[in-house]
Amino acid sequence: MEANSQGIGGLDGFVTTPIDDKGRVIFPKTMRELLGADFVIRKAKGNFLEAIKGEQYARDVASIQAEPDSVWKERYIRLLRGTAFGQINADPQGRVVVPQRLREQLKLKEKVILVGSGEKVEIWNVDDWDQWLADPAFGGEKEELWDEIEMKMRQAGRKVG
Repeated sequence: MEANSQGIGGLDGFVTTPIDDKGRVIFPKTMRELLGADFVIRKAKGNFLEAIKGEQYARDVASIQAEPDSVWKERYIRLLRGTAFGQINADPQGRVVVPQRLREQLKLKEKVILVGSGEKVEIWNVDDWDQWLADPAFGGEKEELWDEIEMKMRQAGRKVG
């Protein structure tokens, strides 16, 4: 693994790591330990994936499910659940399999960037990460649907994650 890690510890900083043909990515031990034994990989609002604690994912879903029924709630839950893959476990070498559908959507090949971001780890295509560093507005169009749904739920007086 090409370690290019920076940051102040925990889920801060980043590392460049290979992704093999089977979609296996080496997660550093510190990231694995902070995410817990069973974590969730899901599509994020931007042009990347995110790995979060299983407990956080369960809280996110429960929070939305507790809201009154609406078309916006159903769309939000479909987006949240339809792009999540749970109970991800690392093998003894620290490799985690990124689901094929998500790899294909984000064109994750050869190398990825793992970015520690508070309580989660972002998984980026190297080119997209470089582009985002040059222009943080990059990938914003991917966020529009999520933002629209959240806005509609807030307008209806509903709390959103």
